[in-house]
Amino acid sequence: MFNSKRANVIISIVIAVVLWAYVIGVVDPATSHIVKDVQVKVTGVQTLMHRGLAISGLKKDDMQVSLTVRGKRSRIKRLNSSRIKAKLDISDCIKGENEIALTFDTPSGITVTDSSRSSITVTAASISLKKVPVEADFTDTSGSWEVGQVSVLPKKINVAGSRSQLTKVRKVLVTASSTRFDKDGSTLELEPEAVRENGDIVPYVRTVDKTVQVTGKLLSKKKVPLKVSTTGEKESNVKEFTIDDENIKILGEKKTLASIGSVTGTVDVTGLTQSKYRKVTFTDLPEGVEPAKKYKNIYVYVKVTKKDE
Repeated sequence: MFNSKRANVIISIVIAVVLWAYVIGVVDPATSHIVKDVQVKVTGVQTLMHRGLAISGLKKDDMQVSLTVRGKRSRIKRLNSSRIKAKLDISDCIKGENEIALTFDTPSGITVTDSSRSSITVTAASISLKKVPVEADFTDTSGSWEVGQVSVLPKKINVAGSRSQLTKVRKVLVTASSTRFDKDGSTLELEPEAVRENGDIVPYVRTVDKTVQVTGKLLSKKKVPLKVSTTGEKESNVKEFTIDDENIKILGEKKTLASIGSVTGTVDVTGLTQSKYRKVTFTDLPEGVEPAKKYKNIYVYVKVTKKDE
């Protein structure tokens, strides 16, 4: 009798497992799932600007949503946040506040049944212009060569956007890999981006010029000592200034660099009464030689010794 009960239990378990496998593998039942951190993509920015308006208020915290989705278990299993598109179309905004409904694109067989937010408030304002300087930056500069003798045209360009967004723009940046340049010189047409002082892109603005022309050539690198002297009037209570020598890297043609054993620079100590860092001005770099990217703006520590010390 005991063996009979045990056998029945085993048979029941086997049947349950078989039924479960059948439901999952064959029937493929529908199930719900929560997908977090779906990024909201803003569309219609250019259309809005053509109408003379630009975004002036859009909270960063509003740009992610959590969604409840439903679909076949097999499809839900393969789903992640990157496969769902949340869109905010601002092309029809009017001046002032606009409550814009979100739309969602999902893979075939997946539907959105609920979301943490269904709309986002967008503030639109009249377009303004701001002229800012253009800078070029290069990647892949860790080797023995670096892009130098760089020029950009135009040197300044207009950026269009709402006044509140334009206050965040400090410059326009164009970026390219050093591998796109050669030793004889190259000219590239690059797309500019409006950025903050730290290089972060300012959203919802555009540059009036679509491209910027960048000219440069690959130059050799060399590490040399930097010898720094002081300029400017010494304060009456200051005894002396002390500056330790630094090592920097310079760029130029190989033949030119071979004859350079060190470079010199100066720091202005006018009004300096306490030890602090001061910017170096290079004074004797030969024609065609320049500091490497990392050393274009270099500061040295100036130690101040007062007369009563």
